[in-house]
Amino acid sequence: MTAILQATFEKRYRGGPAVRAALEQPAEGFSVTAILGPSGGGKTTVLRSLAGLERPEQGFIRFGPETWLDAARGVFLPPSRRGIGYMFQEYALFGHLTVSQNVGFGLSGSPAGARRRRVGEMLDLMRLGAMAGRFPRQLSGGEQQRVALARALARKPRLLLLDEPLSALDGPTRTELRRELRPLLKQFDIPVVLVTHDHTEALSLADRVLVMDRGVIVQSGPAGEVFGHPASLSVARLVGVENVLAGVVRGVSEGLATVQVGLARLLAVVEEPVEGDVHVCIRPEDVLLQKGPLPQSSARNHLPGTVVSLAIDGPLVRVTLDCGFELTATITRPALEDMAVRETHGVTALIKATAIHLLPR
Repeated sequence: MTAILQATFEKRYRGGPAVRAALEQPAEGFSVTAILGPSGGGKTTVLRSLAGLERPEQGFIRFGPETWLDAARGVFLPPSRRGIGYMFQEYALFGHLTVSQNVGFGLSGSPAGARRRRVGEMLDLMRLGAMAGRFPRQLSGGEQQRVALARALARKPRLLLLDEPLSALDGPTRTELRRELRPLLKQFDIPVVLVTHDHTEALSLADRVLVMDRGVIVQSGPAGEVFGHPASLSVARLVGVENVLAGVVRGVSEGLATVQVGLARLLAVVEEPVEGDVHVCIRPEDVLLQKGPLPQSSARNHLPGTVVSLAIDGPLVRVTLDCGFELTATITRPALEDMAVRETHGVTALIKATAIHLLPR
């Protein structure tokens, strides 16, 4: 039977809102759970409670057979006995210590030879060997992040907690390390819980996502399910659904709903009966653009439109269209150049019926 990390608790602050959490994930092997939500929503409180840096007034936290917190019985295991690694949002590196000394800081109780070997292993894994003698001020943001991660993992924790692991980085560095982080973490074969306000980060890193708002988890589940089928309009916006259109269901047949949006009619796959006024939710990356003759495509929805604006967003371009209603698409910069798309140009937006999610309005 697989060991489970289970946490159901409430942390209250005097004069502020309570933070309520309920999460479950394997306590063995590699998995990533992301807690996603806006700043001030309670995400870091959940992480600090798992670490033992906060003590919830109600509930429990169990890691496999161990009880870390049971408020009703007065059980509270301190951080030092939980076997966790914690990486702070600001990295909290010691400015007067070298990279090697920072990585080895938590190994001070180990024999000197074992400590040197472990530090060397971590420096090699994180590609930091050439920087072992440098100080944090001599490192780039991405290098500092890898040092902080190496320090958190050096003690071979059973659980890794990451607080906004990429938020302190500039845009290009954040994009690069986002691609590298999951394969890197997978090597350590331990469960990871991270908090982030960036839906792209959560989608690219996590197996499971908990969406948190105003101290409460408002939806949880596998990442694909949460991002593809948000339970409410507020969750849709938190997970990056930028196209939210007012529509009216005109009929449903064989699992396909016909939805009127302005003068256009869209087809959307539905799993449950739906009728009347709806919010039509479409992620911008699910809007494909075509200029010129339409190719053979499985997309059921073809919307002629005019390019209103183009905005560079790192490696992507945000394209705003007028299709009788405003529609946003994201495409890569090479794709933009290949199509030679410019403002005022006519294009066709292609949207699969499976990419449209309907919410009652």
